[in-house]
Amino acid sequence: TTISSSPPDSLSMEPYTVDFLSRMEETVACEMIESGDREDAPTLSENSHYRLVGVVVHSGQASGGHYYSYIKQRVTEECGEKDKWYRFDDVDVTECTIDQEGQMAKLCFGGDSNDLDSPDRKPTGRSQKRWWNAYILFYERVDKDTPPLDIHQVLLQEGVNPGEEVVRAVQRLSLSPALLQYNPPEGLVRQVRQENLLFLHQRSQFCAEFTQYIKHIILPNLAACNPTATQTRDSRTEQIALDSLDLVSSYLFKTGFLCKKSIRGRIEEWQDVLLNLLQASDVCRRWFAANYLFSSSSRFYQYLVECPMLDVRSSFAFIIVTLAKLAITDPPLSLSELNAWSAEGYNYSIDHVAPLSLHIISGCFAVLSDDRLDYNRNLQQFFHVFYCYAKSGLAEREQLLNLAVHTKFMRIIQEDGNCMRAQYNDTTSIHNVIAVLLCSVDLSSLRQQSNGLQPSTPTLLKTTRC
Repeated sequence: TTISSSPPDSLSMEPYTVDFLSRMEETVACEMIESGDREDAPTLSENSHYRLVGVVVHSGQASGGHYYSYIKQRVTEECGEKDKWYRFDDVDVTECTIDQEGQMAKLCFGGDSNDLDSPDRKPTGRSQKRWWNAYILFYERVDKDTPPLDIHQVLLQEGVNPGEEVVRAVQRLSLSPALLQYNPPEGLVRQVRQENLLFLHQRSQFCAEFTQYIKHIILPNLAACNPTATQTRDSRTEQIALDSLDLVSSYLFKTGFLCKKSIRGRIEEWQDVLLNLLQASDVCRRWFAANYLFSSSSRFYQYLVECPMLDVRSSFAFIIVTLAKLAITDPPLSLSELNAWSAEGYNYSIDHVAPLSLHIISGCFAVLSDDRLDYNRNLQQFFHVFYCYAKSGLAEREQLLNLAVHTKFMRIIQEDGNCMRAQYNDTTSIHNVIAVLLCSVDLSSLRQQSNGLQPSTPTLLKTTRC
């Protein structure tokens, strides 16, 4: 058998039919056909010719790779147009020249090449291996004896005025009910329509144009949201700040934190915009905490630990530390007022009234009770949150001491069988947090000299009950 360098554009299966083999070899099958014992015996008038209409290509190696397809758009002769080939690669659909001489072998059949013939690369001028190969070929039978479908009659039967433009449009639609003679269930049509709308919505969200659109709306509002000392804040300014904060937060948590840097740009720019709006008032900070930080039980774990992008984890850590520092003097409130999910992992109940800053840091501290943390390596930003907050001031350190953060961190370091310690080899951030907190505590009552006298009390930042 001769192996072709490319799949044939047309294929005749007649040499493999019973009729052909019978006539060529004059076997018993031929006598059965002539005697009429086989009513389904094929004849020469039956169709045995096929044409290539699709190719599935695998690009890569046996251990991994990527699949894409070439599909032929079939049009009838009445359209006056030629069939076209299209390449379907995930969400990208482009017209291609696979039907031109030599292109099929280059685009679908691997082998060696004098230059890189991939449509995604530029020629290099040297011999290389083509790592893309046809995986599945799709052939369509050419019905020579069956009369073509009369679209004009079909439309008349359907009660549609078969104008020239209508006929031309219908002939181009490969999934037209008039061509398929099939009416799908209404539920299926509704589901497909909803999924298509969702796909189009997501595709519009995750693009650079949408990012620029959000920026053009938000940036002009920043000056109004933070009036100068000589200006007064009114209800209109407050509402502008809340609306802008809602738009920025929705973009970041639904698009910006989930997409590539090439789409959203530098995450620090969005971080600065968000913090600028959070500085506007305690109402904005409370609204953001209630609608985004505490609206999901896994919010802190998701963006401090689970997120695979380092810049997003770092940015989220910076946002919550800054927000907690801004909110340390805000009016106290309870978790229930923040519409929080529960107080699981907290040191207090959901009805405990405390500053918003304490709720935020407690939300981070509650992540330690998540079993998934023991098997995650992205812990640097998580522990760095507590270090940055502890370095902010004495009031922040007192909150961490009251939460017994230092006790929990010391157990992580000292326990030999701790899974988290085994996964997180660099414990520098944990040691730094413990050191900063202990330096804020008066430990003189716990120390004694060898002669039994109390040592001189060192200069301390603050006296706090340990």
